[in-house]
Amino acid sequence: MANITTEVLIVGTGPGGASLAAFLSEYDIPTTIIEKQPFTTPEPRAHVTNMGAMECIRDMGLETAVKEQGAHYSAMPLRRYCHTITGQEYFRNYISNQVLSMKGEYESASPCTHVDIPQNLLEPILIKKACQSDVKVRWNTEFISYEENASGILSTCRDLETGLRLYIQSRFLCGADGGRSTLVKQIGAKLAGPREVPDTCYSISFKANMEHIFARCPVFMHFIVQPDKEFNPNCMVASLRVIRPFSQFQLIAIPTPGAPPLKKLDDVNWVEVISRLIGDPSVKIDIFTKTKWRVNEVVADFYSKGNVFCLGDAVHRHPPANGLGSNTSIQDAYNLAWKIAYVSKGIASHELLATYNAERQPVGAQVVKRANDSWRIDQEVFEAMGMLEPTVEKRAEILAEMESDSKRGRALRGKLDKAFHNTAWQFQTCGAEMNQFYRSRAIYIDDEPAGAREPKHPVDRDLYYARGTIPGMRLPHAWLATKSLDHDLSTQDLAGHGCFALFTGIGGKSVWTKAATDASEKFPGLKIRVFGIGWGQDYLDAMHTWRDVRGVEEDGAVLVRPDRFVCWRTSKSMNVQAAAEKLERVIKAVLCW
Repeated sequence: MANITTEVLIVGTGPGGASLAAFLSEYDIPTTIIEKQPFTTPEPRAHVTNMGAMECIRDMGLETAVKEQGAHYSAMPLRRYCHTITGQEYFRNYISNQVLSMKGEYESASPCTHVDIPQNLLEPILIKKACQSDVKVRWNTEFISYEENASGILSTCRDLETGLRLYIQSRFLCGADGGRSTLVKQIGAKLAGPREVPDTCYSISFKANMEHIFARCPVFMHFIVQPDKEFNPNCMVASLRVIRPFSQFQLIAIPTPGAPPLKKLDDVNWVEVISRLIGDPSVKIDIFTKTKWRVNEVVADFYSKGNVFCLGDAVHRHPPANGLGSNTSIQDAYNLAWKIAYVSKGIASHELLATYNAERQPVGAQVVKRANDSWRIDQEVFEAMGMLEPTVEKRAEILAEMESDSKRGRALRGKLDKAFHNTAWQFQTCGAEMNQFYRSRAIYIDDEPAGAREPKHPVDRDLYYARGTIPGMRLPHAWLATKSLDHDLSTQDLAGHGCFALFTGIGGKSVWTKAATDASEKFPGLKIRVFGIGWGQDYLDAMHTWRDVRGVEEDGAVLVRPDRFVCWRTSKSMNVQAAAEKLERVIKAVLCW
């Protein structure tokens, strides 16, 4: 009955689906990806690609391609709140790794840096990578439903060009079909949260030559607030971000609370709105896309059912604050890809697949909360500036009072200053980006002391990243040098690549190499790469960074999964036989046999 037979069927070519296809291509897993649109999105949409996602992209060799297509914060390091882009400035600060007090925090967290690449440029890079292997893409193809049969999963689809039904047989089905996901409904997952009835905002992308404006102040994002002006209720306040420096931009229009959504986007003269916000009537504006979207605050109560998995916006929906959406989607895919590949190849038990939900659903819940908390912080700024007052006279009075040497003026400025200070939790959240921590059957914690099985976070876990090797943590980044000293590389570069990695040092290399060889023989197809770090080893830790974060003795071991998360460690000195037996038990547990 099936027209197409494949190992994995992916629905959707957004960041989650496209990256999942690309990651699976690294394992040579036969994959078909379907998309109801005729090609990848033409709209900029998501744009910030953070360090966590860039590490995944780096692992499959696409970091350079993404950086070449993207922009870098060093060229536009600022964010500001203002009356118009060319007018009065209320507040200015740096963003993420450009914040002077946070540079070291970001640089010590990852070998990668943030890249600002619009979704319409990122998706083709991922799809091209996927199609270089055994991945097939079908455009203009709509997913309708699925049913399980003796051969796995039979999906009913529709060819939108011919109108004919198409049947695809697969072993695994993955839904990356976005915020209106069909698949998440069909597995019975409930999306719940504080804001189940979403608000509506509008994104207007346009071309304009503003080199002369940005030359003196290279700002990545403006928040434009005009308390003393009458405004369209569909654009009470706005943010304006750079898409391509400094010729393409996107306006995000935030309506007045309770304003009914526009029935037609053309009901607003957006050129007029944008011109007013820029403050320079000589700037010619050429709009090329208009979209409306919803401000959600929901997460699915579960991500998977049997061999059906959902990821990305299908399961976690939130505003764009902190830029966590596409990054979380890419990391959902990275977590899922190695598990599907290992089960598909018979290396791991089918039970390993259940750990996808156990590990990623809590991350999705954290992301939804963080993004919405940041969205509310911006609302505090707007409220402090009087934007929620019903009349322009009242708003103008508050703005004027801000400049007065009065008790009320001082109180208003204090309230606004506090709100501006809190915006740090939107623009310099290294911790929120990097502090993912997993607990599942694929993490072996039996050798950890009862009171030390979770990381100790700094003062604020959203701002600061906790580095370490407690099982369940991200492998910490440390710069290492080769013996020839011809180049440096990161611990992150040694791990990944579809393999387990074991890190050790003096006294441990020969023991753990033999143990890894013996243990691998018990699991056909499994590869464990062993790396010695330290004096006289394969890689030099001249800066002592690895020594400070490894958490084990020199002859101990830190075992890292293919997704570069620590799954086990030991400080115990062992002979080869004991090490092999122990490693076999750990691998068996992590692979859920």
